[in-house]
Amino acid sequence: MALLAQYLPEDIIHEFFLALSSIDIPSRKLDYRKANLGWINASHTCRRWRSIALASPALWAGAIPAFPRGRSTRLKRSKRTHLTLDLTGVSRKEFLRLAELFPRARHLRQDLWRNMPSFGWPDALSGLALPLLEAIDIHGSVGENIRGIHPPYKVTGVAPFSAPSLRTCSFHRIFVPFIAPNLRSLTMHDSYMGFMRLLCTLQNCPGLEHLMTIGGLGVSPMGTSPAVAESIMEMDLAFASALTSTVRLPRLQSLSVYGYPPDVASLLQHMQFPLSARFDIEYSGYSDLDEFGELVLALRAQISGFKTLTITAIDEYPHGLEFYLNDDVPFPDHGGIPKEGSSLKTSYAEWTGKLPQLLDAFPPASIRTLAIAGNEDQMVIRGREPDKLLRSLRRFTSVQTLYLQESSYELLQILVSSVSVQGDIFPELRTVIIHHAQDYYPPSEVWWSRLVKYLEARKEARIPIHTLIVRGNFCHLGREHGEVPRREMSLEGVRALVEEVVDNRHDKCCCDNE
Repeated sequence: MALLAQYLPEDIIHEFFLALSSIDIPSRKLDYRKANLGWINASHTCRRWRSIALASPALWAGAIPAFPRGRSTRLKRSKRTHLTLDLTGVSRKEFLRLAELFPRARHLRQDLWRNMPSFGWPDALSGLALPLLEAIDIHGSVGENIRGIHPPYKVTGVAPFSAPSLRTCSFHRIFVPFIAPNLRSLTMHDSYMGFMRLLCTLQNCPGLEHLMTIGGLGVSPMGTSPAVAESIMEMDLAFASALTSTVRLPRLQSLSVYGYPPDVASLLQHMQFPLSARFDIEYSGYSDLDEFGELVLALRAQISGFKTLTITAIDEYPHGLEFYLNDDVPFPDHGGIPKEGSSLKTSYAEWTGKLPQLLDAFPPASIRTLAIAGNEDQMVIRGREPDKLLRSLRRFTSVQTLYLQESSYELLQILVSSVSVQGDIFPELRTVIIHHAQDYYPPSEVWWSRLVKYLEARKEARIPIHTLIVRGNFCHLGREHGEVPRREMSLEGVRALVEEVVDNRHDKCCCDNE
């Protein structure tokens, strides 16, 4: 180390300190970590290194809030450099002192910790001009979470802060109004508000590329107190007059929204964004099917361009259904449910038996591939409504490929009966992909036998399937779901039922025979 300290060029040492300061940041003691000097420890290697560190304002610009003592000294060393202020662990008294430095801040950050006090972020940022701010990531305490929500707090008392250079904004359990025309990414977790307030914020962010709001959007009739619900609705009325027209986000690339009806649908109805934007909508709450239809209608322009519709069920409470939309068939040889593309998720227990009504909301014209994904714990088709499901599926006349995982055996039974009575509901169907993605147990004989019956029915009706593709763990069959393998799997029996069989099964047996 002595040789390095003596002979390394000064610019190399300076670059070393800059790299070290980004990964070993000075931090104070918290309930989950010890106090740490971070990169400052390396500056004590020798006098030369110490002098180089002291002469670098960029190093000290990120260490201002680290420790209460010596703050004025560190501030002097930072000179006029843009500051990175991490206020995690500071007291309320320190927060008020550091708030005076916000106009110099390039980054503002505050993580969550135990016994976190209420700092008053909305008041501290209200009306501020922050010309240098590029990123803000703050967590609100329980007290700040109700700021502007519970009476007697009034949202009119908080003016938006102005940040023309802001690129990334993330609020957790808090929301502070802002004006950021160059914002690229906005993330909000549990920031209680109605759709009007969010729209008023978005209309000031025309360059937004990524939007994520997880929880807090809208009012749950069963999970929100009357006082909070009333305040959210009052705030929306206050912001309604400020909303001039449809909010246009021409650069939006991804949209993730998790909230309650009808705010989710209303938000999307008042937004205009590119057809190429990827969306993930989690629609949770106690609602009716008409509201789901309004949600799909709001996204109709985007949905109409997709060629693949994947349906699976949520195997955890609250039960519901997930719809994934893709441009192409995104099904790998290995793995379970595809999580790529855009999605709609309905987390409502009673909807798991209402697949026909939910499917009726989708425009079927462009769908070329219909997929039923998931294992037997993710049952897509529930209830005894085969006639309604057939009537709904009959709209998807352009389907050319069926992709089936183990949760599809109820669908296969319905399709067998439809072929014998009215002809197949999928007149353009040419390819069936059957995929057992689980490696630790074999597929059931029931599932395989129903597939064989469907292929037989199609052949007898003189509309045979052209190609059958078999993927995954199909080395053995079991009597029931997850049972020890009963007999070896063979494809010889189905070769006479289709024109082509593509064997993409695993090379080795993956079943847990123990």
